[in-house]
Amino acid sequence: VNYGGTDSPMIFKNAFESCDFETTKNGYLVKVSVKNENDRLDYSFHISVTGSTSLNVSSLNRQSISYNGNIEKIKEKEDKK
Repeated sequence: VNYGGTDSPMIFKNAFESCDFETTKNGYLVKVSVKNENDRLDYSFHISVTGSTSLNVSSLNRQSISYNGNIEKIKEKEDKK
């Protein structure tokens, strides 16, 4: 991303450079690295056994950003008769 650019670090077209998965005491940790044209992005997903999650995105050229939320089962649609 050029200086002052507005391209989102959440959008990438290249394959993962690395993808690691480990079980932790309270859930799971998934780490993914992607290299774009001008940047390297590292994504760390923490997923607890209760469904609470966090995502941290680190970049060589930007400040890191974090997201928090919950994973929930998708409710199936009922057929209308």
